Amino acid sequence: MDGLHFILDAKNVVTGHDVLTDENLLSDFIVELCNRVGLTPLDEKPHIYKLEAPPDSHFVDGYTGVFVLKESHITFHTFSEVAGFALDIFSCKKFLQGDALKFIDETFGRESDFIVVSFERKL
Repeated sequence: MDGLHFILDAKNVVTGHDVLTDENLLSDFIVELCNRVGLTPLDEKPHIYKLEAPPDSHFVDGYTGVFVLKESHITFHTFSEVAGFALDIFSCKKFLQGDALKFIDETFGRESDFIVVSFERKL
């Protein structure tokens, strides 16, 4: 297997903030991300769950989800109260990270703060 593990954390999201707070827009974003980088979903849309933080906890409201792919999976978590999200693409085949970042930039804007870590998987 010659794959890629791509991890992105985002904060201070202004442009595209509605994607973080709307389940349908979030689903559309993940599906289109797969299209842009050439990954193959095994379902029509991701499984998304709304999370509500208990009062007086350190957790924040948001969504968590997974999209199972022929090549492996995408997981994501949104944190609407802090305008952020975490995205993890694990793939058994290489894909163009630049295409993923371009689409993320188009959706969430360059003013967002992104931390990206990626590495090749060799099994």
